[in-house]
Amino acid sequence: MNGLNNRAVAINCNALLQLAPSKRGLPVAFIVRSVLEKGSFEEALCFVKAIDHASGQNYLLAGRRG
Repeated sequence: MNGLNNRAVAINCNALLQLAPSKRGLPVAFIVRSVLEKGSFEEALCFVKAIDHASGQNYLLAGRRG
């Protein structure tokens, strides 16, 4: 899954199948939508670091400066 919002926040996801899933984490689609609702790269990064993830994913975030 990939996405870009109008505030220069972008996300790309890749599955890491070797990681075990978690029943209490958030699903990938919810995480992507939530990241794209953020107003800045820093806000998106804090969100991704603070939550529990349901499945093994690699999240690549980008903003205006990198």
